[in-house]
Formats: sequence, C-alpha cells, structure tokens
Amino acid sequence: MPTRRQFLEASSLAVAGAAATPLMAQGRPREEQAPGNLPPAIAALQSQEARMRPITTEERRGRIARARELMGHLDMDALMLMGGTSLRYFTDISWGGGERTFAVLIPREGTPFLVCPAFERDRAMEQVAAGPLKADTEIMTWQEDDSPYRLIADGLRGRGVATG
Repeated sequence: MPTRRQFLEASSLAVAGAAATPLMAQGRPREEQAPGNLPPAIAALQSQEARMRPITTEERRGRIARARELMGHLDMDALMLMGGTSLRYFTDISWGGGERTFAVLIPREGTPFLVCPAFERDRAMEQVAAGPLKADTEIMTWQEDDSPYRLIADGLRGRGVATG
C-alpha cells in the first residue's frame, strides 16, 4: 500500500500538471486561427487521421492486467474506479460523475464487480458487455435508501479483500 508521502508526491505532480495545462495551451481556439496565420512548420503538417485506430478491448484488458501487476508491487488489494477518465481508460465505460455512486472495483485477484443504482442496471449491463469486462461481471445494485458503500465492502470481502 502506498505511504502517505508517496500519495502526496503523486498528488503534487498531478496538481502541478493540471496548473500548467493552460500555460501550454497557447494561442487562440482552433476556430479563431486562420490557416494563413500559422507558422510554416505547422502549416506543412499532414493529417494523421488515417493512421488513428480505436482502442481495442484486448488493449483495455492489458491495461487491467498491468494495473493488477502494479497493485501487487504496491501491496494494494483493489482499484476502485468511479465516473471519469480512469473508468473510461480501463473499462470503456462512459459514466459521468454525480451524486449517486457508480463504481467498478478491480481486485488484484478475482473477478471485477460493479456497484450502481438499481435504476441504472440495464445501462450498466450494456456498457459492461461492450467493453473488456466480461458480460458475466457481477453488478451489485442499491436502492435510494441503501448504502452503496456497504455493497462495495461486501463485494471486496466476498473476494477475500478485508482491507486495502
């Protein structure tokens, strides 16, 4: 498990990177730039669109495998992903943040599982089936008067993770 110092160092780097982003995004928005105003080196660039390829399900499975390998090195038992870019990076699930807990938990060993509101179950199943998680991934649902965190704890305990 990472120490507080390691966590703070990593967090500091993330904050510094986020603060520097506006400084690196020089100039005006693309729609305001006239092609004739570009430096010659930039104007001479050719489109790379034809070389682009979508991220495959196998590549995302590789990312999950690598995350599990790193969990072993860091003595972590599970990775919890909630709505945002990390969730999309690993699972290809597109889920915005909100006040209702939606989480994918990837234990170091065992099968991943998902916790979501009961009324979102069908949508969650569609996205799970289209991505690197198997269609038989357990989806644990909670009602408005339930605790999603209890389900998360139960799911981890059921996979042999009592802490971490």
